[in-house]
Amino acid sequence: MPFRNRQNMLLAVAGFCVLAFIGDRFIVTPLLDTWAERAARMEKLEKDLARGGQLLKREQNFEALWGDMLGRSLPSDKAEAESRVLRAVQRWAQTSRLELTTQTLRWIEDKDEYYKLEFQCSSDGSLTSIARFLYEMESDPSVAVRFEDAALVARDQQGSQLSMSVVFTGLALKEDAS
Repeated sequence: MPFRNRQNMLLAVAGFCVLAFIGDRFIVTPLLDTWAERAARMEKLEKDLARGGQLLKREQNFEALWGDMLGRSLPSDKAEAESRVLRAVQRWAQTSRLELTTQTLRWIEDKDEYYKLEFQCSSDGSLTSIARFLYEMESDPSVAVRFEDAALVARDQQGSQLSMSVVFTGLALKEDAS
């Protein structure tokens, strides 16, 4: 009898171990993994919610900034946009005492929401006048343009006279995009 009792006890312990192993493998471990995934997702969502709250608090600042950007973008009327850019370029050239030799405008339709006006110009002048022209272009509050490319070439041995070729772009929102 003690032998049979011991055998039953060993079978019960072995069965319990097998059940514990199966329970761990198929029930406990998947549940713990799911909990960990949900905890990570909840943490991410809490961070997103906090960030969204911060963005909502700064909404007025963003709207003011967007309004300023819209105000500085080129008009959707292509003729008016070209006129505005040409007036600005002439103003920059006069302020910097730079002689413009060529000017070329080209419209590029990149996206459905806006047009891009590409402006290329060549000029002759001193390093000071070229630097002043580029400064005026970058700091003009009336027209928002993006400096794309420039090339400088010395026209004399001392490098006091330079030729510059510059490319910049401005955005014009389409009427239905604003």
